[in-house]
Amino acid sequence: MAEDAEECVLQVALQDVDRATALMRQERVTRAELVQALCYLTQSTKAAVDVAECRGERLPAQAGDDTEADTSD
Repeated sequence: MAEDAEECVLQVALQDVDRATALMRQERVTRAELVQALCYLTQSTKAAVDVAECRGERLPAQAGDDTEADTSD
């Protein structure tokens, strides 16, 4: 169920990017429209970061990870 919710968050973020990109390409755009698009992008980005962090926490620890100190000496 968590994965479904995460996938939804990522899909919304992509939609927000697409909408903002389309808005940027318009010749006449109001400041209010740009601010609103920026707000949506900010919220989507924060949510996508949360998804990435949650998914990272669920990854199994990898054997032989180079970031671990070598204690065999």
